[in-house]
Amino acid sequence: MRATRGALHTAAALAAAAALATAATGCGSSPNTLEGSVSAEFDLAFESVEVDTSLNEITVRYLEPVDILMYGYHATNSVAEISLSGDADGWVLGEPIDVTGVIEVARYVMVLDENDEIVQDDREFPEIYTAEATFDAIGETAGEPVAGHFRVIFIDGSTLRGSFEALPSEP
Repeated sequence: MRATRGALHTAAALAAAAALATAATGCGSSPNTLEGSVSAEFDLAFESVEVDTSLNEITVRYLEPVDILMYGYHATNSVAEISLSGDADGWVLGEPIDVTGVIEVARYVMVLDENDEIVQDDREFPEIYTAEATFDAIGETAGEPVAGHFRVIFIDGSTLRGSFEALPSEP
């Protein structure tokens, strides 16, 4: 089954409500995982996964709530944010896709410094050497999740891999 050009946009437009697929890491039955050798430098623990889709982009966020109040709200760290951009016409569901060059891997983490001030942890993932993703579902119809898995190898040889399944957030 080929993903159509407008499928990602349609999925976002049809999503009934923003949804989080909650899953603690380490649960064998969870469809959401995040691991790799970068865990030696970065904490990859997460509580939930959020997926955003648009016409030419899918973003998967691995989220971890933290006990930091920002503007009266508890902060949520994005321990890993995987963004894939480009034309989905050539993507075949269930088949690995070389996404080197169209994938970005980022992290947005707030911490308390030695003075109990909120600061952003500005450490970044290394530069990407190669990356691959496989989509099992792209949320083409209302109530259908975006699901798949990815694998990234960074130029320093470290790795990051994960799986995800969540309903797309409303546009």
